[in-house]
Amino acid sequence: MVITASKYNYTKTREELFSKIKLAYYEYLTLKRESQTLGKAHEIVVGLFDKVKKEYKARAISELDLLEAEKFKDRITDMYEAAKINYDFSIKKLVSLVGIIDIKDVNVQPLDMLSYNVPEISFTLDSLRGLF
Repeated sequence: MVITASKYNYTKTREELFSKIKLAYYEYLTLKRESQTLGKAHEIVVGLFDKVKKEYKARAISELDLLEAEKFKDRITDMYEAAKINYDFSIKKLVSLVGIIDIKDVNVQPLDMLSYNVPEISFTLDSLRGLF
């Protein structure tokens, strides 16, 4: 009876870990994409703001237009900075769950020993159970 309970407890713990790693990985991918997209948007908005400043100096637009553009640029900058922080945190979270402390902890085979027929990665629970 004790062996069966410990076996179930082990299985439960293992599946919870797989689930946490899977969710952390998807969070990492999502935040990576968000950070990249906001980075591109930030570059565009900064360029447009520079254009607005030149137009203001040439007296083509009002000070109110300049302030609105600056406020929008600041809002996009804040969103981009927050996205970068969240992305960095997601990396740390994933690395922590997987248990990699340093790149030296990852076993890498020399290139001549690698197979070119790499199987497709499947993240289904049944396929993960088959690994252990």
